[in-house]
Amino acid sequence: MDDRIARMLHVVNNALKEANGEPLMPDWEHLDEENKGFNRESVVSIMSGQVTTAEQEHNRWAASKIGAGWRYGPVRDDVNKIHPMIVPFHDLSPIQQAKDLVRFAIVFEMVRQQQES
Repeated sequence: MDDRIARMLHVVNNALKEANGEPLMPDWEHLDEENKGFNRESVVSIMSGQVTTAEQEHNRWAASKIGAGWRYGPVRDDVNKIHPMIVPFHDLSPIQQAKDLVRFAIVFEMVRQQQES
């Protein structure tokens, strides 16, 4: 898979984090392979039609994180694999739901355009 869409997803996610006052992830070039993989999985799940809504994608992402040994905790801790967004979509705050909706819409449209060309 071409990483352009996964990289764009990461850039958009960091922009949304910045707008929300959240700590940023490293730039793509310095991002660890596990987190690059989570971005790639998001693109593949949307591209394949496995997920068709932001809610489905968030819940798929959370299950993927849990499968990789992550668990819920109120403060993100990459060393101990704790993440505050490992909850069902409907339990996210409105701002976090909006962040997922924007991410999904951008990736969905980029995938659609790539498939048309």
